[in-house]
Amino acid sequence: RGRLTFAPGVTRAAIEVEIIDDGAYDLADESFAVVLDEPVGGASLGEIGRAVVVIESDDERRALVKQVASLMSLNVDAMQLAGASWREQLAEAVTFEPPRQATARALDGPLLGGASPPAALSLSCPFAFAGFALALPWRLLFALTPPPRVAGGWACFFVALVGIGVITALVGDLAAHMGCCLGMKPAVTAITFVALGTSLPDTFASRTAALKERHADSSIGNITGSNSVNVFLGLGLPWLAAALFWASPRGAAQEASWRDRYRGEAWYSEAMPVAFVVASGDLGFSVAVFTVLALVCLAVLVARRATVGGELGGGAASKYSTATLFTALWLGYIWLSIAKTEGDPRLPPPPPQPPPPG
Repeated sequence: RGRLTFAPGVTRAAIEVEIIDDGAYDLADESFAVVLDEPVGGASLGEIGRAVVVIESDDERRALVKQVASLMSLNVDAMQLAGASWREQLAEAVTFEPPRQATARALDGPLLGGASPPAALSLSCPFAFAGFALALPWRLLFALTPPPRVAGGWACFFVALVGIGVITALVGDLAAHMGCCLGMKPAVTAITFVALGTSLPDTFASRTAALKERHADSSIGNITGSNSVNVFLGLGLPWLAAALFWASPRGAAQEASWRDRYRGEAWYSEAMPVAFVVASGDLGFSVAVFTVLALVCLAVLVARRATVGGELGGGAASKYSTATLFTALWLGYIWLSIAKTEGDPRLPPPPPQPPPPG
């Protein structure tokens, strides 16, 4: 923390940041943020009050280290990852860092060098501690994940993947129970509580990527990649498992009960083979609405790149207007889907079903 002072009549000032060469081998670029806030003395901040400074790794030193490592048959990446340990993970999991408020008095210290007086605790500290206490069991559980240095990182990857899958399934199940207790239809519960509970981890991951990365590729790619996994794997794997089951001798043994269950449906025919059946309901209408709104979002991102210069960031007007528009699109999707599920007469009725075979 520090204070940047403008003398009378001065409109430009420089912030000098000393980059210390620690002589260590870095795998990737490093970055830090410079944030301007709390203007005093009649000053005001413009549209841009935050800048991310990226420290690029020394290519010559990196090439030299890799050359030496190849001659000595060393794995530099594995050596770099060896610094992580379960003890450090557990210590980080149980450490609570209270939020502090940035005040002018807390910025009395010099810009660089020297100690500034500690800032006062933020008013949100009790709520932050309550959230920390609620998340502590999960933090401890995921702190047991193997460090990246174990098995070349694959153990960490698969254990974290399984843990995220279990937590997502648990959140989805609890959300479904909550909707049931509130008397909501399953379709409404799916697009509200279940969708929110399973998508919030992706939202926070995209937020972290947007704050730390220079470009929007990671944050937006995380969302599109997550939805691709949901559609292609979340739907494809159950269908594949069901297809293999009904093609197996065990599935063939239950053909009679399958036909008794679905014989009264309009689409049923005695000549059709047994298969995995899931009623679509209002899925067609919801998918159509989602597709239209998704195209609108993509068009807005393309327009922002042409006008603002990027998918994220920009001036306050562009940021808040885009956030408001995207939130309105989400609320519109929720409203239209719920109205269709509840049978709103203003929406088009479903297509007529063919009569059951005689």
